[in-house]
Amino acid sequence: MVALAVHAQPTKIFVWLATGEQVTYNLADRPKMVVKDDNVHLTTKTADIIYAAKDIKKVTFDGETDGIEQATTTGKTGEATLTQEFMTLTGFKAGETVRVFDASGRLTLSEKINSDGTLTIALSALKQGVYIVKTQYRSFKFIKK
Repeated sequence: MVALAVHAQPTKIFVWLATGEQVTYNLADRPKMVVKDDNVHLTTKTADIIYAAKDIKKVTFDGETDGIEQATTTGKTGEATLTQEFMTLTGFKAGETVRVFDASGRLTLSEKINSDGTLTIALSALKQGVYIVKTQYRSFKFIKK
């Protein structure tokens, strides 16, 4: 016995006009659309039609689809707490890389978030100045005095 995966293929193209009218063309008729001089020229095996581009609201295949999925948030916000001696990161993804750059853009430190989603960095090795901390989902700056 052989199992075949069947995927739905579009069979029609829909031209949605500004008037609310919907015109359907079969893809089996191999429609060809050309936009030129503010007109849309649609040619098939059985038809040859010219629309003013301003009269077309949209064109879709097998119904109204836009290919856009609902946006979701990553939930990977995390936060940093600074003291004179330490920077503590919490709420980050385990294994995520944390990079610290100085004001000139030079990488001064690169560490990985611990398995519990935290990382404590000793600031004693850093000179006074402005630093940028970059993670996968966030960037922020701090000043070491």
